[in-house]
Amino acid sequence: MTTTLKTTILAAAMLAAGSLSAATITLDGSNLTIEDAWTIAEGKADVAIAPEALKKLDESHKLVMASAAKGQAVYGLTVGVG
Repeated sequence: MTTTLKTTILAAAMLAAGSLSAATITLDGSNLTIEDAWTIAEGKADVAIAPEALKKLDESHKLVMASAAKGQAVYGLTVGVG
């Protein structure tokens, strides 16, 4: 299941549960303010992920998985944390 599909399913479930509001904050990897973070945490805004940020997230995930597949130590995935 792709990240986009998972995000869509999550948003649909939240909408069905009535937890989405009118405001939308788009996560792009560079412009999130502390006020935005609190608005999201308090459930007062929808959250969208900018396509470029989603692409970077997917690329990062593939890199981490490729490293793990090669037997490289990946903190928190193939080795413990702390």
